[in-house]
Amino acid sequence: MGHCDLSWTAKYKRANAEPLSRMKFTLRLPTVCDPRDEFVYEPLDLRQKSIRVLVVLPTSTKTAIRCEIRQVLLGGNHVCLSYTWGEDADHKYIELNGKPFRVRPNLYEFLVRARRDFMGDELWVDAVCIDQRNVREKSAQVQIMPEIYRSAREVLIWAGSVGSRLRWVAAGYEVLSRSTWLPGSLWSGVRKAYCFRGI
Repeated sequence: MGHCDLSWTAKYKRANAEPLSRMKFTLRLPTVCDPRDEFVYEPLDLRQKSIRVLVVLPTSTKTAIRCEIRQVLLGGNHVCLSYTWGEDADHKYIELNGKPFRVRPNLYEFLVRARRDFMGDELWVDAVCIDQRNVREKSAQVQIMPEIYRSAREVLIWAGSVGSRLRWVAAGYEVLSRSTWLPGSLWSGVRKAYCFRGI
């Protein structure tokens, strides 16, 4: 784990002293922004239909997001997440297998909710479960993506933060097939899906 230094200068005046004196303060804080500590993917077994799943772990604080990523064979008990990636300008960090991992704000907001509603579930989130820097792996996973969605226990559609309480809307295949969230071929055969939004 890395650290960062927060420094500031304060002005103060002693009794009967001229001029104002200055004192510099430095506070060293732990952080997850040291790239040398960042999470590194283990190779995915592309000889068979393997995927990675993300599991949200319990934490002792309300702010930390701790997750575990593991490799499983396709056809298990995973839950797929569909969401808009959003801009990468204001990224946030989570802990992934004990290492810092950068995510975009929209996914971070979902993981905050998942810590309460989906803790322990095996989640498939493309931005995390696919090594986006590995072109060969990314291509192979995209090819089986329709099967990843079809074999999921359920599909979650994260509608983002809207400043209201969490709301669930059960959606049938007829609605999903007209959705702009994903290409129609990915919805083919989906057994159950929910659209939700949260604070």
